[in-house]
Amino acid sequence: MTSAEVEMMSLEYVVNIATSIEGFVFEPVTIVYVHSLAEYIYNVMKDVTDIQSMKDWIPTTFSQEFADDLLEKTKEIVNDLEAKNIIMSTVIQKLLIGGATESGQVGDPTVLPWDVKKSLAKGCQLNNIFNISETDTKFGVTVSLGDQTAEHELSLPFVAGILMFSLTSKTDFNVTILGQVLSTDYLLRENNRFQYVNTPTKGFVFEMSNDMKFIFEEEEVLRGFNTGALWKNETYSSFWKQFWKVETVGEESSLVEVFF
Repeated sequence: MTSAEVEMMSLEYVVNIATSIEGFVFEPVTIVYVHSLAEYIYNVMKDVTDIQSMKDWIPTTFSQEFADDLLEKTKEIVNDLEAKNIIMSTVIQKLLIGGATESGQVGDPTVLPWDVKKSLAKGCQLNNIFNISETDTKFGVTVSLGDQTAEHELSLPFVAGILMFSLTSKTDFNVTILGQVLSTDYLLRENNRFQYVNTPTKGFVFEMSNDMKFIFEEEEVLRGFNTGALWKNETYSSFWKQFWKVETVGEESSLVEVFF
C-alpha cells in the first residue's frame, strides 16, 4: 500500500473532510463508523489499478446518479490513485452530509452514527452497497461497568437512557461502538436532541435526581435508564425525580405528570 493509500484509509482523512462541513460536530464514534463504511468501499476497489478499469467499475458499483457524479469528477483523471482519492472523498462526504441532514432535522448539531445509518436507510445514493433497511435502527454496542461487559444491539434512545443514568448516578459506564467511546459529554453539549426546552410541544420530560431534565419521544429512553440501574444493582426510581407527558390541545401544550 502506498503512502497516499495509507493516508486515504486513515481516520484523519475522515476527520479532515468532517471539519469542512460547517455547522455540525461529528462525534468520534461517528467518524469511526463512517471510516468503517469507507474502508469497505476501498477494499472493493483497491485491486483496480488501471484508470479505465476504474471508470468501468464505478457504474457497476454505485447508483446511476452517484456514478454519473463520480464519472464527471474523474473524466480528466489519468492516475488510478487520484481517481481513488476522488471516489473516497466523495463517498465520505456523502455519508457525513447525510448524517448531518438527519441530525439537523431534529435540531441537533452533533451527528451520531445512528444519523448516518438512518440517512442510508432512507434512500441515500450509497445504500445499494450497504443495504441498510429502515428497520435497522440499532448498533452493536459494548457496555462495560467494572469487570462486567455486555454486548447488545441497541437503539440511540436506549443508549441515551444509559448515559442519563450514568450522569445522575455518577456511574462510569463505558459505552463503545466499534471500539470508540460515546460518553456522557454528548448529553451535556448545547442543543443536543435530548436537551430540555422550556416550551416542549411533544414527547416526555424526564427530571432526574440530580435536577437535570431531558426531553424525548421514545419510551425506549426509560428502558435504557432502568437497565443502567439494573446493571448497577440499584433501584431505578431512586434516581428519578419527576416524569411528565407533554399534552397539546390546540396551540397550547402542558405537562401532565406520569406516575409509575
